[in-house]
Amino acid sequence: MTPGRLDRQVTLQARNLSAEANGEAVESWTDLTTVWACVQPMRGRMLLAAQQTQAQADFTVTIRWLAGVVPGEVRILYGDVVHEILSAAEVGRRVWLEMTTKVRGAG
Repeated sequence: MTPGRLDRQVTLQARNLSAEANGEAVESWTDLTTVWACVQPMRGRMLLAAQQTQAQADFTVTIRWLAGVVPGEVRILYGDVVHEILSAAEVGRRVWLEMTTKVRGAG
């Protein structure tokens, strides 16, 4: 991966849970940061391999290393499309963070 391939801006959002007056949990999302990313749809063998270990991954999103990205607690907003992070893996010695994602709809 070269820095020049980071040609898309994505926003990482953190999940917040709060309780309403009746005790019901309410989920909301707060912007953490906007970063440059390489966003690639999964195809062919890469898609087949990812789907065997992940719940039907749609995209691979690569950013510069960022600590604290936890699947289920952080999601990606790319344009107006929400991507659920299925997995996040360190590439190199904390140089890149490669995430597999599933499209979940509009943000």
